[in-house]
Amino acid sequence: MRAQLLFLSAVCTALVSAEWTGKILPELQRAIKGENKAQSQNLNQNGERNSPALVEETPKVKNFGIFSDVMINNIGFNLGLSMDYSIGYNLPLYNDNQYLVWEQTAKTLFGGRSYLTIGFFLFKITLFADVIGGKASVNFREKLDTIAFNEMCYSTDYLVETLKVVVTGNLDVNECSFGLLGILLPGVFADCQWKNYYVDYPLYTYNPLNKFWQGTLVPETCTNA
Repeated sequence: MRAQLLFLSAVCTALVSAEWTGKILPELQRAIKGENKAQSQNLNQNGERNSPALVEETPKVKNFGIFSDVMINNIGFNLGLSMDYSIGYNLPLYNDNQYLVWEQTAKTLFGGRSYLTIGFFLFKITLFADVIGGKASVNFREKLDTIAFNEMCYSTDYLVETLKVVVTGNLDVNECSFGLLGILLPGVFADCQWKNYYVDYPLYTYNPLNKFWQGTLVPETCTNA
């Protein structure tokens, strides 16, 4: 039992999460062709390899949307509107009191992300608007008693959400070793770098339909849960 548990833990750690988009296969095909072409073009007439900077990178996955960028010397704005369809899974492994819990979650989502970045020299404020047209997930949970090793139980629940808008944000600050005025120092003396501060909770949530369905398919059976 313990050997199987260790093997299961290794597999779960290696496959903790993954995500695909609905267009990944054609994008991967184009990416592979682009990489092969780039590799063939990366040799000069003498058969020597050119500088990597001369090779154009090919994105593996690209969603569709509208993007705009008007930013000069960190003053201006960036705007993006995108939509996509995705499917994925999560396989987290963790402890809950005396139980070792392995969750297997399958999920699908149709929606998009819009963002607006406003830059003002030393600061950049970004607002994200995640639009969820439809979201569904099924969560299967296995629990093993790690004290007595005499109990393993299961449970399954589901969640379906409709139209929902979630607004989040983050702040980027160009921090210098000599304070805000350090940006005025010449060359390497400025010693500045951008730091990101992300707000890990929604700033605003809008659910006009206020419709969601959640429930239990297989009830919890652990005696000490």
